[in-house]
Amino acid sequence: MPVSGDATRDPVREALVGLGWNAKQADSAIDAAIAREGEGAGVPGLLKAALRELGR
Repeated sequence: MPVSGDATRDPVREALVGLGWNAKQADSAIDAAIAREGEGAGVPGLLKAALRELGR
């Protein structure tokens, strides 16, 4: 599983769960987003990429 710092993953995970996805879905989307965008995407970029993944 690709790992980005908790400072990036945690807020994105909380946002996705707050929007209605479960933690497993959020984690999978974050992993896919990191694989696609890279670890340097930052919170906004990672959130946008994760939302794109969840929209598939």
